[in-house]
Amino acid sequence: MADKSIIINNLYGKNIVCKNGQAAVTLSPHTIKNGKVFIDDLTADSCEAGAIVAAGFLSAKKEQRDKKGNAINGHTYGYFDANSVISNLKVIYGTNAQLRPSRRPFVPCAQRNLISTHKNPDQESYTGPTIAGIIYFAKGGTRTDRGFYTVKTPGLELKNFPLVNGKMENKEFVASTKEFLTGCDKN
Repeated sequence: MADKSIIINNLYGKNIVCKNGQAAVTLSPHTIKNGKVFIDDLTADSCEAGAIVAAGFLSAKKEQRDKKGNAINGHTYGYFDANSVISNLKVIYGTNAQLRPSRRPFVPCAQRNLISTHKNPDQESYTGPTIAGIIYFAKGGTRTDRGFYTVKTPGLELKNFPLVNGKMENKEFVASTKEFLTGCDKN
């Protein structure tokens, strides 16, 4: 049985601000084949990332996929139309971001001490530093049948990120869990 959720299409957003949160905008299509999204003039100040562009996914618990990740019961991986745009996103580094536990391994080693040791009031997230400009897990390819899609991101601006030897420690885009930073406990 395919998902009967509402499809997002021709969604427009402007002048969106996130302060000390997760992201100014999150696109997470789950199992829905969504249309176009046009979002302009965003600011993320001390947020986990400026934007999160998640890949479509299927839940094994909801019996949408088998153990190998293949769609079952008529479900499909969701995505957003390739003509979608998140433009003029300003990401300002800060240390009061709302971090999901699964995203902590993206924090550069030198910044790990900025992650709180106790959970936030939501009993799920932690306070810590901005990870990246965009967490872009949908960027893994063009196969919409596997939940990948492209969103144009013109005008991305990163401000106040820490530099080490003149190079920014944090990434502009984080596109995969393969980018976890390991070895932080080594001297």
